[in-house]
Amino acid sequence: MTNTNLTTQANPKTNPNSQLQGWRKFAGNELLERLATPHGVSQYLENINPLWSLTDIRAKVVARQQETADATTLVLKTNGNWRGFTAGQFVTLSVEINGRQVSRCYSISSAESDERVRITVRRKQGGEVSNFIADHVEIGDVVSLSPAAGEFVLPTTDKPLLMIAGGSGITPIMSMLRSLDWAASKQPVTLMYYARETATAIFQPELEQLADKQGRFVLRMVNTAEQGRYSNKQLDKLVEDAANYQTLLCGPASLMAAVEADYEQRGLSDQLLLERFTLPEPRIPENPDVVSGDVMFSHSERYVANSGENLLEQAEAAGLQPEFGCRRGICHRCTCTKSSGTVRDAITGELSATPNEAIRLCVSVPVGDVTLDI
Repeated sequence: MTNTNLTTQANPKTNPNSQLQGWRKFAGNELLERLATPHGVSQYLENINPLWSLTDIRAKVVARQQETADATTLVLKTNGNWRGFTAGQFVTLSVEINGRQVSRCYSISSAESDERVRITVRRKQGGEVSNFIADHVEIGDVVSLSPAAGEFVLPTTDKPLLMIAGGSGITPIMSMLRSLDWAASKQPVTLMYYARETATAIFQPELEQLADKQGRFVLRMVNTAEQGRYSNKQLDKLVEDAANYQTLLCGPASLMAAVEADYEQRGLSDQLLLERFTLPEPRIPENPDVVSGDVMFSHSERYVANSGENLLEQAEAAGLQPEFGCRRGICHRCTCTKSSGTVRDAITGELSATPNEAIRLCVSVPVGDVTLDI
């Protein structure tokens, strides 16, 4: 497998990032900011070049690749504020839709060594940002990125690696595989990749090329329409002695739940690293509280009757538009202050009644009356 280099060496005299370096010494200069009122220095720089910013990470779309009928890769040229990433991490990507900035979290699919950042997005029914990317983001457009984040990265181990992926869960796995290939790693890797059919399997041609090129890499494509979904028997059939592997897992909730249950039964849970794209089933106590009370939004002077949904959904039902990214408790963009009341963590089931605490709206469910500072 070869990583295509889409760039040429930039001329320092014309490189926009190099030109911007002279402005960085003015970052935080109070006098300059006052002179630039009301918009600030960064706003004026953005008007000169959309990629320019003293602090924000901006990226220009330099290529688009159609991976499957519903999956698109954006190839991004970042400005000088980008500090790189570790294979498996994600970024929060922001685009402007109908005059407002909307953000979502996406895993990076490129190798750590690539000069360009690749974000692979699968169209999702009702997905505001994924559908906008598929239909409207073009070469030359500029998007905003957060610094890379996430702990789903290659483990430091001498064990062979077993990667289990399904659907869009292949994107962080692909970043790892490309990075291992670039580093000429000798570590044995087996990938079990679940897809409904061949046409929906993102990166399949490249994965097959990688398997042909590297004897250390074994590809096990699982067509769920013909071979069925994950089971312990299927794992034993496709992988010899899974206990010898360090396993990395990313995919749909049903696949992840099946693998987690199997590994727990085998006593191998400590050998399983995972990344969730959706929330797991919430852990509800044996005697769940009756849904009651109101959710009050103090700054907006609004309230709704508690519906039992998470607080992000209830804020949206009240007509509010709180900032969010992943909707699964990872990126923390929806964090706000809970003034009073009790909430349950939708992932762990734990209750918290601490006043004036920071909570993540997307994974917090109100128990009775709750007041939020939004």
